[in-house]
Amino acid sequence: MKKSITYFCQTMMSVAASVVLMNASWAQTSPDEMPQAGAPVIDPPRWFQEDTTPQARFLTLKKEAGAVLQESQFACKKLDRTMRASCLQDAQAMYRHDIARAKSMMQETPQ
Repeated sequence: MKKSITYFCQTMMSVAASVVLMNASWAQTSPDEMPQAGAPVIDPPRWFQEDTTPQARFLTLKKEAGAVLQESQFACKKLDRTMRASCLQDAQAMYRHDIARAKSMMQETPQ
């Protein structure tokens, strides 16, 4: 019984410390930086910069392939243990295929 009370007190202290830290970070944010209710979400300009070089296109494709791999691995880990290994292998194979395709696209582009 005493351990459960101690555990409860430690948990509550952790929650309280987290709330205090979150409030402190919000207090340091100026009103100009705070998102306004109903304000349109503005995409950063870097999202609209075109990849003009083969190397930049390759890096973008590599980043996208890594993101797909990460999402696939996350989904695979939710599967039954019997299917998980083959799912992870398929995800790795798809990643290698995507990277090979990105490299071949970089090679085909005239420099």
